[in-house]
Amino acid sequence: MMANGIQVVFIDALPEGICNQDPTSQNGKNETVKDMQDLNIAKVCACDHIVAFLRENQMDEVVFEPADDRIRFYHYEKDGSAVYMIVNEGTETYCGEMELDEQRICYRYDAWENKIRPVEMTGNRVVITVEPLKSFLLIADATLTSSEELEQLSSYDEGYTDWNIVSEETLVTGWKRSIIRSIAYPAFEDEKTVDLPDHLEEELPEFSGFVRYETGIEASKEDHLQLRITDASEGVEVFVNGESIGIQIVPEYRFDLAGHLKDGMNEIRIEVATTLERETAKIPDPLGKVNDATCKSGITGTVKLIKFEA
Repeated sequence: MMANGIQVVFIDALPEGICNQDPTSQNGKNETVKDMQDLNIAKVCACDHIVAFLRENQMDEVVFEPADDRIRFYHYEKDGSAVYMIVNEGTETYCGEMELDEQRICYRYDAWENKIRPVEMTGNRVVITVEPLKSFLLIADATLTSSEELEQLSSYDEGYTDWNIVSEETLVTGWKRSIIRSIAYPAFEDEKTVDLPDHLEEELPEFSGFVRYETGIEASKEDHLQLRITDASEGVEVFVNGESIGIQIVPEYRFDLAGHLKDGMNEIRIEVATTLERETAKIPDPLGKVNDATCKSGITGTVKLIKFEA
C-alpha cells in the first residue's frame, strides 16, 4: 500500500511482525517492519489524537457540522462522480451541513422510493437532514452542469417539503387482520377485525411470519395522500388497490399514495414481515439456554393518512 502512495497509519505503535513473513529473517526482525522503521515511511498516531491527525493531514473527505458520532458515511467514486451513503445510527434526527472536498452539483437519492430530490447547497456545503435509522445517497454527479438538467431526470421528485397539510386522520378501527407463516405465503388465514396499535405478540406469542392488515379509504385519484406508520415489527410493504407501492424496513414508515389512487373507495393493504425470533425462541441455543422472545409483531404504532396541497 505504501509503495503505491497510500498513507498507512498505525495506532499507538508499529506492529511487531507480519504473520506471513519469517519473523527472524533480518536480525530477528520482520523484513516489512524493519523497512518501515529504517525508511520512516509509516506513521504512528496516538489513538486519542487520530481525528486531529486525519484533519491535519487533510485526510477527512467530508466534514459534518455540527459533529455527530452517530452519523456514518461511505464514499465511492466512479467516472468522476461521487456517491456518499449517509446513515443515522442515533436516536435523534440530525440536521446540519456536510462539507465536501470540492463543489459539484449534488442531489439526494432515496433508494427505497427510487426518487431523486434536490438539496440545498452553498458552495461545497450541503444541508442534510437524516432521521434516526434512516439513510440516503448523496450524489455529486459529474454529468450534470445545471439544476435544470437535474430536474429533467426521470425519477426527479420534489416531494411534499413545501406543501401544506390540510387534513390528518388516524386509522384506528375496522382493520381486517390475517396471518400466515412465511413458508405458506400468500395464503393468509385466521382473519379477524382488530384496532391499531395491534398486540399480536400477546395474542400469539410463538407466531412468526407475515401479518396482513386491510381497510378502505375514500379518495380522489387527484389526491396527494401519504400513509405514515409510526412503528411496526419489522419490514413493511403497502399495497394500494392490489398494487405494491414499496417496502420499507425502519420507522417511521412513509408511503406516498399519489398516482396510485382512484375515485371512490380504495383498498389499502399493509403486510408486515416479522423475524423468526418468536417461532425459534423455544429452541435452545448452542449453550443449551432457552431465551425469551422480546420482539413485537405486526403494526405496533399508529397509522395516519395525511393529505397535502401545494
